[in-house]
Amino acid sequence: MTSRRLEIPGSSPFEQTGWDLLVLKTPAQTMSTFIGAGDPPLIFGYKGEVDASATVRALAAFDGVSDLERRIDDCIPLKTFEVFDYCGFVSGPNRRILRGICEDEDLVQVIPLFACELSEEGRMPPIDRFRRWTDILDMRRAPQPWFQFRMKGDRSGLCVEKWGMEKMSTFEGFIRILSEEAGAWLEVKNRLGSIFALPNNDGWDQAIAKVRAHVGITGA
Repeated sequence: MTSRRLEIPGSSPFEQTGWDLLVLKTPAQTMSTFIGAGDPPLIFGYKGEVDASATVRALAAFDGVSDLERRIDDCIPLKTFEVFDYCGFVSGPNRRILRGICEDEDLVQVIPLFACELSEEGRMPPIDRFRRWTDILDMRRAPQPWFQFRMKGDRSGLCVEKWGMEKMSTFEGFIRILSEEAGAWLEVKNRLGSIFALPNNDGWDQAIAKVRAHVGITGA
């Protein structure tokens, strides 16, 4: 692997990992950003103070990513921070970390992902919508699974006739409403193409937990 190192003002070596750390603080927030070497260089960041042990393990995993894999603007299986199953890579205008500090368009941002967040094709979800629905800089965030749904309510007027997509927390609100309406129905298609329909033999009992399990949220 070839190596190219960025010089970012204010950064310093982190824990003998070969990565540099830049901590930016405002009254409302702390942002910890890690800058690696390579061609192209990787950057990884999260909100909050540095979690040294978890970050050292994550950076070691990132070091195993080849130069070719860094350039795919997609994702690969890579376990990090104990809970994430994949890592996505974005560059150019899709890269937000250090924007305004470093304008090197080859710089690649690493985004940890849950397996249930991949698309039907096993690819990284569209980044603009994904950013609207979840905070990718929060290493304690809940999964935002890839799924599609159709539904028909009653008094609420909820109606989606063609397969649509929604933020998971908003969708759970729809389920609560539908479960209280006579004649309402819901179909949920997960990223593997399997369809789960409600009400079923149990009616709407434990509907949210069952849907969460269907779309791949473990521990649902």
